[in-house]
Amino acid sequence: MPAAAWPDAAPPVAAAWPLIGREELLGEIIAGLVAGNPRAIVLTGLGGVGKTRLAAEVARSVAPGFAGRVAWIPLASSSRDGGLASAIAAGLGIAAVRPDHVAESVAEAIGEEPALLVLDGAESQLHDLGLLDEILGHASGLRILVTSRIALDRPGLAAVAIETLPVPAADADLDRVAASPAVALLVDRGLRAGAEVPLTARTAAAYARLAIRLDGLPLAIELAAPLLRVLPPHRLVERIAEQLDPVVATIDWSVAQLEPDDRRLYRRLAVFGIPFRARHVRTFAERALTHGLSPLGPDVAGGLERLAAASLIRARPDPESGPDAATGPDDPRGGNVHEYELPALVRDDAARRLEASGEATAAHWARANDLLALCELSHTELLASSRLDILQQLDVVHDDLLTALDRARSAGEGAFLLRMTGALAEYWRSRGRLAEGRMRLDAALRIGPPDRTADRARALHGAGVLASSQSDYGRATTLFDEALAIRLELGRLDEAAASLNHLAMIGLDTGDLDAAERHCRQGLEIRRSLADEASVAASLNTLGGILQFGGRNEEAAELLGESAAIRRRLGDEAGVSVSIGNLALVARDQGDLDAAESMLRESIATRERLGDRQRVAVVRHNLALILFDRGDLAGAIAELEFAIATARELGHRLETANALSDLGFVLAAAGERVRAARHQLEALAIADRIGGRGIVAQSIDGIAGLVAAEGRPGEAATLWAAAETIRREARYHLLIADRRRIDREIEVARATLDEEAWWQAWGAGERLTIDDAIARARAALAEPDPETPAAGRVAV
Repeated sequence: MPAAAWPDAAPPVAAAWPLIGREELLGEIIAGLVAGNPRAIVLTGLGGVGKTRLAAEVARSVAPGFAGRVAWIPLASSSRDGGLASAIAAGLGIAAVRPDHVAESVAEAIGEEPALLVLDGAESQLHDLGLLDEILGHASGLRILVTSRIALDRPGLAAVAIETLPVPAADADLDRVAASPAVALLVDRGLRAGAEVPLTARTAAAYARLAIRLDGLPLAIELAAPLLRVLPPHRLVERIAEQLDPVVATIDWSVAQLEPDDRRLYRRLAVFGIPFRARHVRTFAERALTHGLSPLGPDVAGGLERLAAASLIRARPDPESGPDAATGPDDPRGGNVHEYELPALVRDDAARRLEASGEATAAHWARANDLLALCELSHTELLASSRLDILQQLDVVHDDLLTALDRARSAGEGAFLLRMTGALAEYWRSRGRLAEGRMRLDAALRIGPPDRTADRARALHGAGVLASSQSDYGRATTLFDEALAIRLELGRLDEAAASLNHLAMIGLDTGDLDAAERHCRQGLEIRRSLADEASVAASLNTLGGILQFGGRNEEAAELLGESAAIRRRLGDEAGVSVSIGNLALVARDQGDLDAAESMLRESIATRERLGDRQRVAVVRHNLALILFDRGDLAGAIAELEFAIATARELGHRLETANALSDLGFVLAAAGERVRAARHQLEALAIADRIGGRGIVAQSIDGIAGLVAAEGRPGEAATLWAAAETIRREARYHLLIADRRRIDREIEVARATLDEEAWWQAWGAGERLTIDDAIARARAALAEPDPETPAAGRVAV
């Protein structure tokens, strides 16, 4: 038997450009083959993912160490008869192979010295792969590297799945975009083709979008990059589809190998824009039956595995399953439960096939109703407890939810819109997606049927929650009033109590404590009659906060303690964090700063774990007050700046104004009077716009303190008196700790002015309307007093 003709079977000539994004994987494969552990490796992945290029790089790298004994056998392009044995023999230049001893003949020609056999495109020879085990058994020095679009279930082959290159997030900064292998390959190939569009801060976003559109698929990138000579990346994103025919051809080949049932499953998966599990597909398939679609069959999990084996969908261990989920309903044959995802270009192909099949409308409505069921279940659970797992579950499907809402709006499906947006309101609030949620809910209320139904009431209530979170109290009150009226008409008392509780919180935020207490006690009475402990705890918490701001700390502490105890008994950690956060403010008023700080830090930890950014900002704001009381000005400033930044991002204007005003007090204490003045004026402007009378008074207090520090005690007295009048008319009380701080400032200023002048100035402030008081406060900082030296004034 002649020896193999190794030089004639050498791998392809080295490419003129470097391999990008596979360097670490290349090293691992080379190390494994050289060491013989494992002796055989199969690279699997979608056509165009770079299996052949990687295999060629491996072959060229190990050739010197194997004395050139490396054979490249292109199976996919082979037209020889006789299957795998003939292809290998021909590739190695073996003239004759005994049919009854193929493996021995090949092994004899190869010899015992280290050698590598690369079989490129083994998906065309699946029926013959048992031969590889026999050859390995007869040639101890042989290593085998295989590429295949289809996963090869051979015990002797170690599988390595070749994924598309990682892409950056669409909003990533320049450094993260530049670090993306997909973008690096795109830029490198573009420059080699003569393109003159470098990666800069200006072009980073366009390059990121282009890499995402190409899904990090190396073949697609190689095809697109030369076009950068004539089209900048932002234009190429729009024109790329027509350039990807070779990629489409590789997908076509893979789809053509599928059985009819799997092809039907494949095209219907286009409705999933995000990772999914077999149970999701089964639920979708069941719902699809009610929309007139044919059944997918009982073996959904098996179909998904076959699509993954064909490299049409990505499969990875399901992060929900954990390390102990060795078996489960998604994988009846054993092994880890998987989640699946369609690469972007594959999803485009599946969507085209779905549209052509005539099933698209029914399939998308089946998916939309599946998502609606998830939203309504999650809404119920989120109202009971802001559990992080529920929020994360909705995070995963967020883009699909928006797609479903857009389809419903385009189709004029107002009833569907009302149901889904109403069910998503608490999610939008918890995740700080306030503007998105309000836009969607407002559209649903306009388009949806005007009938006074429970669905409409829920959407009205949800819109009120988001409006209130953005301090749009007039709009929120209108929405809650209408939701309350419908709920009372329908006898849905538990839901009516929820609307009353939110009306109470608006009263608290706007300083109308009488209305706040009235609404809260009415809701509490309903909830006690229904024996709903969780809801009773919520009302007790709200009422405790109202009483505290009314200066009734002992009653507040009792109610808040009862609320926290109920919530601990029910295991409601989110609710506990709210109740103890309010108890911390009572402890602060009572002078127990250690207890207050401990409770606030516990509340912050819980809220951060739950991902509730809005309430994290509020609690960290309250922590800043404790730090301020302790004299830790730097710590207080840092916490307040965080609260302001978060509140601004979320559009929560009341919290923005409140934190700005408190930061003004801290900065004034730190001697930064100019910054303090700017913060107080901004807080005053925001609070004035939203009707937050308590913050208006608080900001005027802050401005009065700055004016007093300039040596103008008379003007300060007028402003302090105006702030007191605003609070008195609103029955709004300062927290005791804040009251003590302002009283100290007043006493210092009062000592610098004779008694008669002081009370004249004070009386003038008591006679000011709220509008006049706001104008006076602004003027006090904006207009110089001719009797005050310029050096002593705050310049803003």
